[in-house]
Amino acid sequence: RDKKALFAYDIVILGDVPRDFFTAADLKNLREFVEERGGSLISMAGELFLPWQYRNTDLEAVWPIAVPPTRREIIFREPFQLELTEEGARNPMMFLVPDVERNRELWHSLPGMYWCGVADRAKPGATVLAQHATQMGTDGKIPLVAVQKVGEGTSFMTMVDSTWQWRYP
Repeated sequence: RDKKALFAYDIVILGDVPRDFFTAADLKNLREFVEERGGSLISMAGELFLPWQYRNTDLEAVWPIAVPPTRREIIFREPFQLELTEEGARNPMMFLVPDVERNRELWHSLPGMYWCGVADRAKPGATVLAQHATQMGTDGKIPLVAVQKVGEGTSFMTMVDSTWQWRYP
């Protein structure tokens, strides 16, 4: 809640936090943390609140994915794998190992997902690192992981919520 204390950090990670947890000033501080301080923001969509409750806020302004006007999600009967884009396959943020082909193999071997939030597109200037293999949005396959330089900082967003399962195998 204190801007000076917030600016002492390098990175902020947000999960599926209800919108009413933050004041408008808190969201403005988070935006300035990224744009002015040069901080990094990681946002993880969830089944309840994020990103939908943050549409038209200062937080949405720094996200690499355009939040649709209405909440959309897909629950699958069978698990799906994240599909790395060409940019994602070569981006160190997505490296499990530095070899590009081995990295792709490892991504395909991870436990699949059953839920994803749906955003039809990434924002102009954003880089989609992973997408859904078959589900389409307005600009092609729906983006599931994206990153964007925003002001002096970086914003990373994932539209899946079950990567925690990857630690078990």
